[in-house]
Amino acid sequence: MEEKKMSKRKIWVIRATVAFLLLMGLLTLFSQTIMNYSLTRVSAQYPEYNTIMTSVKSSATLEAVTKSEVKAFADREIEFVYFYDMQEVKAGDLLLTVKPADENEELEQLKKQLEELELAEYYEGKLPSNKPDYTTMELAIEDAKLALSEAKTSLSNAQNKNAIISTARANLSSAQADVLRLEAELVPLAELLTDMEGEQLTTLTDERGDIATDLEIATATLNDLLARQAAATDVPATDPTDPTDPADPTDPAAPTDEEIALARAEVDRLQAELDAKDAQITKLNSDIDATRATMSSKSNQIVAKQKVVEDSNATLAEAEQYPTVDQAQRNVLLAEISFAQAEKALSDQKKIDGVDAEKDQYTDAQTQKQMDDLRKKIETLEELSIKTDIVAPIDGVLTNFNWTPGAKLTKDQVVATIVDQNGGFKADFVFSAADVQNFYIGMELNSTSIYDGTIRVTGIRPDPNNPRDSRIVSTSVEAEYLFEGILIEVNANVQSGNYSLVVPNSAIHEDNTGSFVYILKSKRGPLGERYTAVKVSVTVLQTDGKRSSIEEGSIQSESIITRSEKPLKNGEQVRLEDYQQEV
Repeated sequence: MEEKKMSKRKIWVIRATVAFLLLMGLLTLFSQTIMNYSLTRVSAQYPEYNTIMTSVKSSATLEAVTKSEVKAFADREIEFVYFYDMQEVKAGDLLLTVKPADENEELEQLKKQLEELELAEYYEGKLPSNKPDYTTMELAIEDAKLALSEAKTSLSNAQNKNAIISTARANLSSAQADVLRLEAELVPLAELLTDMEGEQLTTLTDERGDIATDLEIATATLNDLLARQAAATDVPATDPTDPTDPADPTDPAAPTDEEIALARAEVDRLQAELDAKDAQITKLNSDIDATRATMSSKSNQIVAKQKVVEDSNATLAEAEQYPTVDQAQRNVLLAEISFAQAEKALSDQKKIDGVDAEKDQYTDAQTQKQMDDLRKKIETLEELSIKTDIVAPIDGVLTNFNWTPGAKLTKDQVVATIVDQNGGFKADFVFSAADVQNFYIGMELNSTSIYDGTIRVTGIRPDPNNPRDSRIVSTSVEAEYLFEGILIEVNANVQSGNYSLVVPNSAIHEDNTGSFVYILKSKRGPLGERYTAVKVSVTVLQTDGKRSSIEEGSIQSESIITRSEKPLKNGEQVRLEDYQQEV
């Protein structure tokens, strides 16, 4: 009975546990579903590899390629005017004339100044030219240098007198002993050389001659046997019954193979003996040469040692005349003072002469320049004193030409500017260095400032005002009714480049920390995928009106949130919706 009660109790506990777990699962499922519907809906996509295109603009003033300014050549009064503003002219056309110049006091004064300078130069050229001569001073320096070297040597000798004497005596004793030893070593070598050059070489030479003679005889015998054998083999038989016929192998006149073999063996033996004798003679000659070389070396050593003996005796004799150390030191000091004074005297004199030469050269150059300037001014004034015409230098249209007779002109005043309408027009536009990376020579730029015309790139160079970040784009401009000085604007579509991470502009946000995006992080759970928005700072490399490229280091293979129902927070759980991907 008790066992039945316990069994019923266990069944009830199990059923209660299962019911509780089912209830908790249902509550969790419904709460998760309700929570998902309460999450912010977002859409996301992976970054694309794509190209960013941007449009850049710039403006510049139109300038004629060929134009020329007409300037007044002197201070004059206008006498006649032959053209009017914006009129076409040809090169050489007379634009206006001015009244001749009155007497020119400036010209007379310049001529007088030039005459005085030329006269002074003439007399200066008559004076003798005394160039500096430093021979005496340079010789004095050499003498002082030599005296200083001798004084230093004398001091060293005085300080090392005992060591010098001891070394000289040791060298003398050693050299004398070496001379005696070497002379003694030469005697047996001389005897050996006499024996080798006389008896040994003669004996070997005679023996070789005998062997050579025997070899000639044996060779002749072998050749004779071979010739007889060849004759007996090659001649056909005329009488087969004749035992003396050469073709008969039983002919007693034909040598046998054994006789030929013996003769050849004798030749080989004698040749071997001859080669052996030649080797002995060669070795003997080599020994003779070696002995001669040894004797020559020892003779040279004797001469060198005898020179050591002479030098040692001379050193010992000279050491007796060395001064005391104190006297030698005083002599060195006096020699150093003399040498320094000689060098300073030459250096000072060269500086003085150099300064004087520079002064003279500068004065001469200034005088010559003054004379050249005077000559040019005189020549110009003389030409201008008789000149009255101002002409057009090129073909074109006169601009800024508004003059009447009686008007005053000053020297170098711009009278007019002639623009060659057929010479073309140009304009220089300023762009950033990044914008012109895809520009090229011959590229056409768009413009709303001119119609039915062409603006073509002719050159690209750094902007002197900002050579690192800015470029000047030179262009040629072709169109009708162009005039210098008008302002034109151009624009160009430039490809900023191919980028690995291109996203819609809606994916990029900004705050006080800079630009950032939200990447979509996913985590699988028992009830499905859970998504979280994670804030990541990014660097925007390039952008257009629709898309932007971001730096690769910021985002790897991550999905980026491009849209959301409402503003997101970092780490916020979101619900992913299948929005249409933006492009």
